[in-house]
Amino acid sequence: MKRLFLALCLLPAPAIAEDALIYADCGNAGCTCRISAASAEDIATLTGIPTPPNAAQLTLVMRGNSFHWSAASRSDIDREAGGDGVCEIEVFDEIIPKDGTWTGTVEVTGISGCHPQVAAMVPPMVEGMSQTNSITWGGAFDPAKLATGGQSPDVQWTRVRSDYFTGTVPMEPNGVLDVSVNATATLLAPDQAAATLTIRFDPVSAADGGALALIGMNGCEANAAYDFRHTGG
Repeated sequence: MKRLFLALCLLPAPAIAEDALIYADCGNAGCTCRISAASAEDIATLTGIPTPPNAAQLTLVMRGNSFHWSAASRSDIDREAGGDGVCEIEVFDEIIPKDGTWTGTVEVTGISGCHPQVAAMVPPMVEGMSQTNSITWGGAFDPAKLATGGQSPDVQWTRVRSDYFTGTVPMEPNGVLDVSVNATATLLAPDQAAATLTIRFDPVSAADGGALALIGMNGCEANAAYDFRHTGG
C-alpha cells in the first residue's frame, strides 16, 4: 500500500499552492514532507479514509501502511516519529527522464461494486503482466511513450505539469452502459514513473441501472496502478 500511495502522490513541485495537500512519510527517525500530486478524492480511495474538507490545513501522516490526518504542526509530527522537529516541504527541479529501455508492471489496487465473479477474475488476469519498450524521450516526459507497442489502452493525455498528466480513454457509445476510463501518469525520478487507471461502468438510465444491479454490475469500478522503471540502455 505504501508503495502505491507514493507512486500516486509523489510529484516534484516547483511551488506550493494555497490548497496543496501535504503528506508526511514517517519512519523511526523522523519524516519527509512533500506535496501530494493526488487529488483529495484519489487519496481517499487509495488510503480508505475520508479526506476532510479542511485537508489543506492538515497533514496526511503515513507510517508503514497506516494513514491518518493530523492537525499537529509538521514539526510536532516529525518529533513524534523520532525526528529533530524539522520537516520542510521538499521542492525539486524539473525531472528529465532517461532514454533507454523501460519496463512496466501492473497491479490491481481495488475493485468495487462489481459481481463477485468479476472481482475474483480480474486480478489473476493482470498478475505478472509486464511490457518493455525502448524510449527516446527527447528531454521531456510523455506518458504515451510508455505504452508504445504494448497492450495499454489508447489514452488521450492532458499535461498538467511537465511531470504529471491526466488522461481519458474514448469509449464507443453504448445504449445501456456508460463506460468511463480515466488515468494519471507521474514521472517520479529520471528512472521511474507511475500511472493509475480507473474503469467504471454506470447505467445510461435508471431502468438500465436496475438491470445492471440484478447482475451485480451497477457502479462497477476497477482500479490499477502501473510501475515503470528504466532498466537499461
